[in-house]
Parts: sequence; structure tokens; C-alpha cells
Amino acid sequence: MNNLNLTVLDNNFVIHEIPYQLKDNDIAKRWYKKILHLHRLPFSNHYNNSVSGLSILETNHLLRENLSKLNNLIDLNFPLKESYDQNDCNILHDITVSTQYSFDFEIREIFHKMHRLIHNLELKKQNPKYNKISTLYAGWGEKEGPLTSKFNSLPYEFYKESVPGVINLKWSEFGKTPWEYWRDGEKDDIDYFLKTCIPHITFRAQFNLIIKHQTFTFDQNFYTWFSKYKDIWYKKYHCNWTPLHQWGGVVLAVPNKLFDWANINKILSIQPIKE
Repeated sequence: MNNLNLTVLDNNFVIHEIPYQLKDNDIAKRWYKKILHLHRLPFSNHYNNSVSGLSILETNHLLRENLSKLNNLIDLNFPLKESYDQNDCNILHDITVSTQYSFDFEIREIFHKMHRLIHNLELKKQNPKYNKISTLYAGWGEKEGPLTSKFNSLPYEFYKESVPGVINLKWSEFGKTPWEYWRDGEKDDIDYFLKTCIPHITFRAQFNLIIKHQTFTFDQNFYTWFSKYKDIWYKKYHCNWTPLHQWGGVVLAVPNKLFDWANINKILSIQPIKE
């Protein structure tokens, strides 16, 4: 029997250890093997969020700092502003996903920071219905590299609606989902859409903890917009894009005790226990 202990920090900065039971599915078992190799390493600061996150002012400030470094180090020449809008975020996201891995570790680290800041700013500027943190994530960033693989077939048959307390595996690609592409007002171009949007193909060790119930639906405007891309998307990936694809995930582990999930602020560590 495989068990896990998840260590979390609550909103009062008290540390708790919560026991978990691994789910009996192939993806969970394969994920557990990845965790066995990684759990002694600290999480990457770039891929370990918290409820008490940055304000819009702080996010803009840090984004400006990182852009200044990139302007000096690689002649990025992106304007330094007091605040960045969605169009700035779209341009910077494209630069990040297109060029980040062309540089050495020092530059990649700056891009990693900037990538998280871009998404953080986008969430804070979007519809409040979607920007409340209901999922915490934790991962090891580039340290996961040797253990990262590709799914032989898309994992959506294992997707379930997100339930508080569950540890799951969600979409975490280096790009955007179709819904995010639409939400962020990306350019109306099929080639660019296919370059930017991909389904859940990459099997990472990074995981998520659901802290609040999520039941979201797509705006009808999304369906109208997606109708232009739907056929070519299906032809390439043989899947649709639904609210379950967007906000659901593969259940990896379930808690062995009750807890006030909405009171969790951050994931500190995960510890596999083989019995």
C-alpha cells in the first residue's frame, strides 16, 4: 500500500501534516515513482504558489525588474512600464515560450520568474469569478526534467471534477489552453493558435491540491469563438475542449482525514511512505 504525507502551511502560518492514500490508477502509480525520486529536493519557487500571493502593484514591480535584467543581458529591448496590460502579457508570453530554452540557466531562471508573473498578472486582471485561488500547485521546475515524459494517449478519460482535499494532475503545458487563449484575447490566427495551445500531453511530477470547490462553465462567447478552431484542433489532437478539460484533473491521491482545506495557504513538502 502506498501512502503520502503532505505538509502544508495554513493561513495562520501553522504547519500541518496530512496523510494521503494513493489512488489505484496507472497514472497515479507512475506519478508516485516520480515523487520517490524528487521528494527530498525543495520545490521550485517559480512553481509553488500560495493564497497570500502578490498584489497587482507588486507583480508589476517584479515584472519590470525582470524585464530590466533581460534588456541588459540579452538586449530584449522591451519597454519598462509602471503597469503592464493584457497585450503586453501576450507578447511577453510568446517571447518566453518561444525563446526561453535557447539560453543558459541564469537567463532561464529569469524567464521562469517572468512566466509566473505574467500568468499571475493575467489572473488578477481577469473576471473575479476565475481569479480566486482554488488550486495550489507544487513542482520542482527544471529538476523534474529527467523524469518528465509524454502520455502515450491523452489522459482525459481519467479526468474528474476538482474536489477540495484531492491531489490531482492538471494541465501544465508550456503554453495556454484554448480557453486561456480566448480569455486573454490572443490574436485571431490559426497557426499561432496551434503553436500556443496544446492539450495535456506532458506528464510532469508537478501536482495540485484543490482547496475550494470548482464548478465553472464556459461563456457562450467561448464556444462561438472556438467553433473556428475546433475542427483543426480535433484533427490534430482527437479531443474537444470542455470545462472538465480546463478545470478538472487526474485524481492522484485522496486524504485520509478531514481538514479545513480552504484554510491552506501553501504546500511545503510531500513525503512518500512505502509500507
